[in-house]
Amino acid sequence: MEAEVERLKLENEKLVFEKNSEVSALQKGKNFVWNQYDILESNLTNKLRIKEAEVEKANEKIAEVLATAELLQSSNDEKNEIIQRLNTKVAKMEADTKKWKEETSKLSRELELLRKLRTAQITTVMKPCSAPVRTFTLGVKSCGRDCNLVDRKVLQSAVPSKDAEKVLKN
Repeated sequence: MEAEVERLKLENEKLVFEKNSEVSALQKGKNFVWNQYDILESNLTNKLRIKEAEVEKANEKIAEVLATAELLQSSNDEKNEIIQRLNTKVAKMEADTKKWKEETSKLSRELELLRKLRTAQITTVMKPCSAPVRTFTLGVKSCGRDCNLVDRKVLQSAVPSKDAEKVLKN
């Protein structure tokens, strides 16, 4: 029986050794897996921090772009207002120019008419008839060569219009 106890002790020690070896191998495997897990977690945490920093930088750049876009929109709105005011001024100036051209044209016609009238009046005074003067029953003097008729035609063609008469009155 002692031999049997000894054999059982040896078998028990052998089983304990085997079990300890298995436990040790499992412990080493567990430690390896936990080590790999810690390395993976550390790598992923570092990558996450890097990505968070990149996202923060991207958000800052987006904020800058949005601020710049708002500034550009404001500047564009101001430019459009200035263009609108200038277009309004140009349209007013064009209307004024058209009105002034019409007024200038009207005044030029009136001036030309007045010049013709003045020339007609001067012509009759400067070119008196050299023939002997005769008086008709109506009191018109004539030199006998129809000079007065020519003078009247010149005077009638130079009669001012109603616009010229208004200018003369003023």
